[in-house]
Amino acid sequence: MITQELVNYIREELSYGLQIEEIRTQLENKGWHEEDIAQAFSIAAATNISPAPSSSPSFFSKILKEFSLLFNSSFNIYRQNMKQFLKIQSLYFVVFIILFILSVLTYVVIYIMKPSNMSSLFLFSVSFRLFIQFLNSICFLILLFPHLVLLHAIDDTNHMFRLKDYIKNSRNRFLRYLGIQFAIYGMVILTVVLIFISCFLVSSVLSPVFPLANLLIIIGVICAGITGIFIYAWYLFSSFVFVSEKTGVIQALKKSKSYVQRHVLFVILHMFFLGITLTVFGIIPIVGIFLDIFIAVPIANIYLYKLYKNLKMLTS
Repeated sequence: MITQELVNYIREELSYGLQIEEIRTQLENKGWHEEDIAQAFSIAAATNISPAPSSSPSFFSKILKEFSLLFNSSFNIYRQNMKQFLKIQSLYFVVFIILFILSVLTYVVIYIMKPSNMSSLFLFSVSFRLFIQFLNSICFLILLFPHLVLLHAIDDTNHMFRLKDYIKNSRNRFLRYLGIQFAIYGMVILTVVLIFISCFLVSSVLSPVFPLANLLIIIGVICAGITGIFIYAWYLFSSFVFVSEKTGVIQALKKSKSYVQRHVLFVILHMFFLGITLTVFGIIPIVGIFLDIFIAVPIANIYLYKLYKNLKMLTS
């Protein structure tokens, strides 16, 4: 029989950051039936995260409270397994240093080869910029591999931290993981560009007869930015779905959107608060890059993973 104490217990344990499977196991060990546990989870989930945000101050205070609880839980997980996460992030750091050295060497070589003829200098400058952009894109793609390794480590509920297994799993699924990243950023960029171009064309047509038509460009920029944020929020958890639920690319994108769709403002606010909080690490001179790689990145991904688990519970 379901009691209010059982529902309150589940809600409290979730607020502390425990995983659903862990809470379920504890309750089963205490003698609760599976049907009662499932119903209690449904009741607790209905009040754990607000699906319909309002403009009242209580909504934002609730978000801040949930953010604080979730962030503290994520930080505690990082602190308890700091050595393991530092080992995993050292892979990211090594790749980053190698790519940085190659980039510097590329600049040096190209500078030495710079032509003295002015007619050839412009063509050389354009080619140089295109090559650097291409090199930066390659670096970004390569750095996604250690990030996938980190996601496998976070998803390991047993916290065994078997680095070799994470690398092996990441290597086997890396191309599909790249497909997810291309799909997300492709949809965001394409949508933003199309909205902006549409507003620009409409403004160009109306400007001879409508003096304020140029405002459409500003409106287009604002609308494009907001739309891009919403699309990114929809598919934010695709990588976690891909790793945790072992789905394909399309299925991961669809599931992420289904989890977020009714809670999109909730997710955006969590992204905002998380970004503001972790920016502190990156702005510290000299050591900021190290703090960002070894502390901010793992905590951010743990946080998003736990947020994904909560949203998944609500949907199910």
